[in-house]
Amino acid sequence: MGKLILIPTPIGNVGDMTVRGVESLFLCDVVLCEDTRDGQRLFDTYKEYAPSSFGDNTPLLLSYNDHNRDERIPQALAFLMQDKIVGLVTDRGTPVVSDPGYKLVKAVIDQQGVNNKIIIDALPGATALIPALQLSGFPPTSFYFAGFISKKTQARKTTLLEFPKTTVILYESPYRLISLLSDINKTLGDIPVSISREITKTYEETVRGKATECIAHFEEKTPKGEFVVVIDNRLNS
Repeated sequence: MGKLILIPTPIGNVGDMTVRGVESLFLCDVVLCEDTRDGQRLFDTYKEYAPSSFGDNTPLLLSYNDHNRDERIPQALAFLMQDKIVGLVTDRGTPVVSDPGYKLVKAVIDQQGVNNKIIIDALPGATALIPALQLSGFPPTSFYFAGFISKKTQARKTTLLEFPKTTVILYESPYRLISLLSDINKTLGDIPVSISREITKTYEETVRGKATECIAHFEEKTPKGEFVVVIDNRLNS
């Protein structure tokens, strides 16, 4: 029976890989990764923790990304139909969350309707949005995850105005962080914002304050790293 395993990897600290995640990596016949060089480093890092019964097994590593997914999906389905175990990892974090993995999952689900011999396992693991929510101090009862929104100013402003009146979580690059905060201030007002960067890494930091205060902070301190922006949109009316 073919199996697709969605395997989360650490977003920074290598100690955050789960035991089940390591076992699943070495159980696979094929592993799809955004970059095979990063995939190889993953196996090199955790080889000493692999169950001895797996020996020195390293699966076939194939790249899977936005540029080649249409080519890779049929190949992955073919492996699964041959009763192979196929793993899917992203560079950092949980597959399918803000990466092209959902296209593969949807294709496998569609194939299940034709052949129910394929199963899908989704392993729980690291993702940046939940720690950022925890660190924000904003109400977590309900929240809206928007991932990366448009790079274009007008489209971004339109999206911001459409957000529900709740806690909202965004991903952003260091190059557009200040412009995003500026658009938040212009469209939603000077509302509370929490900005976490480099979560689980050496230079992890969370900056909290009104939008204008956060803009001032990052105008003085050049943004570096990967950012999660959490906004308290309940006060926007």
